[in-house]
Amino acid sequence: MSADPEEDPPLEPAVASLQAAARQLIVAARGLLDAAEAAVDDPKLVRDAVGAIGDLAQEAARMASAASRRTAGPDPARDGEASGEDDGGGVQHIVVD
Repeated sequence: MSADPEEDPPLEPAVASLQAAARQLIVAARGLLDAAEAAVDDPKLVRDAVGAIGDLAQEAARMASAASRRTAGPDPARDGEASGEDDGGGVQHIVVD
């Protein structure tokens, strides 16, 4: 097997596929750089994007907290009802000061 695809016909389709993939990556990278340049040139766009990401993160945290409360069941320590006694539910909540 030689290193030159011209001398090894079975390699020609593989080399052509790799070249096409490389060209697609270059086009995608150019698009990403164009978008990054537009963002750098427009501070309002950056502020809006960061704000939107922050809003999404806050909403995700709120939803995770609500889901955690739903699946965790009652928590006497959280609800201000901690007595330190076993309620027979299999879990004893102990408040540590």
